[in-house]
Amino acid sequence: MAETEALEDVLRLMRAWDAGAPAEEAPPANTLGALAAAMRLGVGEPVAAALAPRLPPAAARLTLAPVRGASAEAAAAAAAQLAGIGETLRAAGLSAVALKGAAFVAESGRPAPWRPMIDLDLLVPRDRLEAAVAALVAEGYRGDHRAHVATDYHYPALLPDGPGLSVELHVDLGWRRTAPLAGLADRTRPGTLPGLAVPAPDDRLTHLVHHAQIADGGHAARVASLRAALDWRRLTQDAGADLAAARARFAEAGLAPAFDAFHAFAAAVWDEPAPPSRAARRWASDALAALAEPGLARRRARRFDARRALGALGEPRLLAHAAAVILNPTRLRRMSRGLIQSLRAG
Repeated sequence: MAETEALEDVLRLMRAWDAGAPAEEAPPANTLGALAAAMRLGVGEPVAAALAPRLPPAAARLTLAPVRGASAEAAAAAAAQLAGIGETLRAAGLSAVALKGAAFVAESGRPAPWRPMIDLDLLVPRDRLEAAVAALVAEGYRGDHRAHVATDYHYPALLPDGPGLSVELHVDLGWRRTAPLAGLADRTRPGTLPGLAVPAPDDRLTHLVHHAQIADGGHAARVASLRAALDWRRLTQDAGADLAAARARFAEAGLAPAFDAFHAFAAAVWDEPAPPSRAARRWASDALAALAEPGLARRRARRFDARRALGALGEPRLLAHAAAVILNPTRLRRMSRGLIQSLRAG
């Protein structure tokens, strides 16, 4: 019950932050519980920003200033790192397409404290991957190059020499059912940061939903994240992404239910009209329930991982990749460690 109430408080505060609403409502009865839930769910900065005018100044300084300060510092560092990567690529005669959270920064040229990032995702042509890796390595980035196999859709994470985010250089946008993403790299526009482009708004929305629902298996596992709902909101409200156009791409690939389900989830988060599909609305309700109960989300994810492993047997592309991974000693050791940890946790 407490977790559900905290989630409801988080959603109300997210909506207030999004609307820029004046601080007419009182703060939640359990302010610290709402803030802790928001941080766990990846929306600490928007919720802290909405709480700030609702608390006495002394209380805001004590409880919110550390959260907001850390968010601002992390966002500034991420933006500076991304700008440096763009300059490095440009100096080497290369460029990349910024994806997901990095696209918001590359587009505006400014930090995005509201959008936490755990890595920087960039898309490069397959025939320029080696040169892009070499350019970043020359700037001090390091990675486990022995773990790379030709069928990977992104290079093993590259880590900066010092603090900073890991960098994933993608050559593709996934292995599974990527038809809705066809042509994304051909419809980019220059970003504000040199050396970096950003996908068109419709492509960014399509990639957001595909990554959450198909690549990460959210649709099958019935889980979603509030961070993805934040991205949805900014893309549909600020960037002008066309919902109908994005949905049409999923429909053409036979994936409309996955899009509708995420649409219903975002509608529930932002308190807007949901798609007419009852199945989509039930999915959204299940996904929200999992946010309030982390253990439920983990159990669903584990069940999906098991189904995905079995499903790979029927997908030639994934089978070819699995064979390449098994023949790579570094990756095989990683897989073994991951399996042991999973068994211990389960």
